[in-house]
Amino acid sequence: MAHTIARLKSRLFVLLAIAVTSGIALSGIATDTAVAASVSPAAVSIAGDTPVGSLLTATISGAWDPADATPSYQWKRGASVISGAVASTYTTVTADIGMSISVDVTAEAVGYDPVTIYSNTISPRGVFSSTGKPAISRVVSGASSFVVGQLITASTDVFNPSATSVTYEWRRNSSAIGGATSAQYQLVEADAGQNISVIVTGSLAMYSDLGIESDPIAPIGVYTVTPVPTITGTTSVGGVLTANPGIWTPTPTSFEYQWLRDAAEIGTATGSTYAVVAADFGTNLSVRVTAKRTGFTDASQTSVATALIAKGDFSSVGSVSITHTGSAVGDTLTAVTSGWAPTPNSYDYQWFRDGASISGATSATYDLVDADQGFAITVRATAQRSGYNSSASVSSAVDIARGSFVVDVRPEVSDANAGTQFAVGHVVTSNTGTFTPTPTSYGYQWNRNGNPISGAISSSYTLVAADAGASITVTVTAQHRNRTDEPSESLAVTGVGQFTATPVPTISGTQQVDHTLTANVSGWTPTPTSYTYAWYRDDSISVVGTSQTLDLTHADLNHSFTVRVTAVRTGYESVSRESSATGLIATTWFTSTGTATIDASTKQLADVLTVTLAGWTPDPDSYTYRWLRSGSPIDGATTDSYTITEADLGTSVSVRVTPVRAGYSTASPSVLSQTMAIPLASFVTTGSPVISGTASIPNTLTVSSAG
Repeated sequence: MAHTIARLKSRLFVLLAIAVTSGIALSGIATDTAVAASVSPAAVSIAGDTPVGSLLTATISGAWDPADATPSYQWKRGASVISGAVASTYTTVTADIGMSISVDVTAEAVGYDPVTIYSNTISPRGVFSSTGKPAISRVVSGASSFVVGQLITASTDVFNPSATSVTYEWRRNSSAIGGATSAQYQLVEADAGQNISVIVTGSLAMYSDLGIESDPIAPIGVYTVTPVPTITGTTSVGGVLTANPGIWTPTPTSFEYQWLRDAAEIGTATGSTYAVVAADFGTNLSVRVTAKRTGFTDASQTSVATALIAKGDFSSVGSVSITHTGSAVGDTLTAVTSGWAPTPNSYDYQWFRDGASISGATSATYDLVDADQGFAITVRATAQRSGYNSSASVSSAVDIARGSFVVDVRPEVSDANAGTQFAVGHVVTSNTGTFTPTPTSYGYQWNRNGNPISGAISSSYTLVAADAGASITVTVTAQHRNRTDEPSESLAVTGVGQFTATPVPTISGTQQVDHTLTANVSGWTPTPTSYTYAWYRDDSISVVGTSQTLDLTHADLNHSFTVRVTAVRTGYESVSRESSATGLIATTWFTSTGTATIDASTKQLADVLTVTLAGWTPDPDSYTYRWLRSGSPIDGATTDSYTITEADLGTSVSVRVTPVRAGYSTASPSVLSQTMAIPLASFVTTGSPVISGTASIPNTLTVSSAG
């Protein structure tokens, strides 16, 4: 409102200005008769659907200024006004199809110039009317129903006005079929039993498209491959047959089966498998397979009949056992059967004594008689069932009680060989001992330390190496068909081992002082577990060593040695063998020759020379010395030191050292030290020379030494 008043004041000011400058009198002119300003416009747009017959509405957005401005409307078709269309709404008519429809809105207010605003335009479209639904038909006529594989189409004369073009959408159960948008459609396997329809959409210029859906059809599926079923399995009573329907095209959702005996239906035998029963023996069996699939006509095929059904075998062969409360004469044995499948109708029985049939013993029970004592009794049960081959099983044996023996005298082991009794390699024998009553035969088992010796089952036995030191017995078992075996064991003897090879030992090693002799043993059979040793010097009976080796000392010089070796093995007689004597033990040599070095720090007249010795192996007991002057021995100079004399001045001095050790060769080479050059001695000055006499001519002067 303030904006409007401001604009009015501005206009009045202009009028006043014009009047003043023109000399026009304004008296009598009222302020409310001044020229009005234009109404400030809002905006207008058309809302509504475009099909003909739709209601269009002019919608004002924004606000008029002033707010009390009154709008008026005029609808237009193109540039021409539509007679009578002066409301804020307008319903489109057929004449509007394809035209531009708009509305002009003019706002007026007292004191204001009117203002007209213009809307957007819309172009109404025509609307088809339907004359019916599209009809689905077969492209090739003749069939009475729609079948998978047929080509179908749909009518299109269902639009008013007529459509200039149509499109198709084939549908399965109200869902579009991918790619099926042609006028024709070939029914496929997936359509069998489903609702198939088509939406035909008509198009016409300036008309909205209209889609009309046909009534559905329900195509019928037809199998293209119907193989003859086959039968697998065992064609005998008790066997199981399986119907294999084969591979049908298209694949059925299920199969129904009916088994036939000689072409006649077998009651409730309607599964894919059939268990052959006794009634089938000697007949031919077949199976009829019926394929089922939603939307498809059922189809049936019957297999080729089997060969004649043979007798069956029991699927599980049972067993027969004997129960009894006792196994003596007069007791009753009973045959108990179990485990046959299917269950037999009956059993046949035959009793046996040690494998021989017992005449007349053909019932499920048998009473023991005297003839059975000491024998094994068995029974054979034979299962019988209609349509099945008979099946027999023999029980385990029941041993009928026998009498017993009394041991009178135990058996005894003896050795008739010369030499050591019960020595390894000897054949030892056993008598039977005595039993009451007398056995018909005997069994033997030789034992080592209480354990049976494999294969040693005769009345004689050859002692082997394993028997050395072992406790050897024999168990003699009395035997009789009507008696219980009775064992009797002998008293034990102890096997004694004998070495079969006892070679003489030898002695190796250097036969010199400070060396070691070794006793060598080998080739004994069997191998001893250990040896003992005894060393002897010369012919003495005194033992000087008990180890395998003997270390020689200087006390052994010029003596000889022998060694006695005794072989030891558990269970064996110990055996001793003595070696040949060695030669006389000789002297030996130092293994390492040492050095002799004269101390070079002193070499003047009266100095004492000493020598340093090192390096002999083994260490000598002592040394001998010989000092030399210019290579010649110095009389009396035979100790480990030497004092330089005037005779040595201007010469060279050395020393020869010879090591000494008991049992070592005196011919061992001596060692010569280095040669020391002894320099000449110098005089010692004790004072200056003194001249005496008269120092004038012709006197004589005399000089005296200073000492």
